[in-house]
Amino acid sequence: MVGSPLVNAERAVHVSNLHPGDTVYVFSTLLGAPIGTADVVTTQADVTVAPLLIKGDKIFAEQKRVADWSVRSRRWLRCSR
Repeated sequence: MVGSPLVNAERAVHVSNLHPGDTVYVFSTLLGAPIGTADVVTTQADVTVAPLLIKGDKIFAEQKRVADWSVRSRRWLRCSR
């Protein structure tokens, strides 16, 4: 799950409810692409993103274990500030 709040020009997104050993990807709906990735070692991760978050964008996360993708995070957050 993507943590809140998301702030314009933020460099990282906090993601929780993860499975250690997986890889988490953070996506931008505005760009239609992943903007960050991290290998998961605990149940939470701060994922560095590039470009920086953009006001109005919707951000979500997915995690991948070997060849299987998880369900998209239940919560999309809009970058608001």
